[in-house]
Amino acid sequence: MREKFGDITREINDLAKIKFECDKIAHQHTKRVALAGFGTLVVYWGTIYYLTFKKYDWDLMEPITYLTGLGTAMGTIS
Repeated sequence: MREKFGDITREINDLAKIKFECDKIAHQHTKRVALAGFGTLVVYWGTIYYLTFKKYDWDLMEPITYLTGLGTAMGTIS
């Protein structure tokens, strides 16, 4: 009985090590995805700011921002 318990304990420890490595990789990937999303958002808003206030005006940019926002919302839902 003790022998079987020791085998099961070793197996659980091995599986726990594998789970720890998987969790570590998943955390790194999640962090990378979040930073990429934040970077994309900063670039988007910077571009909208530049095009709205420096190059064109709001009358031209309003439909563009509406459609890009709508497209983004539709793309994230599906």
